[in-house]
Amino acid sequence: MSRGTSETRDAARLVRSALHRLGYRFRLGRDDLPGRPDLVLPRWHLAVLVVDCARYPHPGCPQPPVKAAATANQCLAQDCQALASLGWETLVIQACETAAPQALAHRLDIAIQGRLIARP
Repeated sequence: MSRGTSETRDAARLVRSALHRLGYRFRLGRDDLPGRPDLVLPRWHLAVLVVDCARYPHPGCPQPPVKAAATANQCLAQDCQALASLGWETLVIQACETAAPQALAHRLDIAIQGRLIARP
């Protein structure tokens, strides 16, 4: 499920809460998918990965990266590619993005609305 710290687990919980408030149904960590995504919306073939900012650094984040960040980002990219080859879209949510719940809910809704037509 969540990659790493309690901060990441809390962030995953906030993402689940936002999705539930928006009315979307999801499944938790599917072992049969590469990278074991934190949340999966099977109807939309969307996999959500919640990651820690220190281990998976991104531009503009005040948290300093850890030593193994480059390797972790390569693994994350490989997981996203493997999911794409199976027909899944991926959405990577950084833990710091959950600090603004309304912005998070908006981002999630836009990502799902982009896949508005559900697969049969």
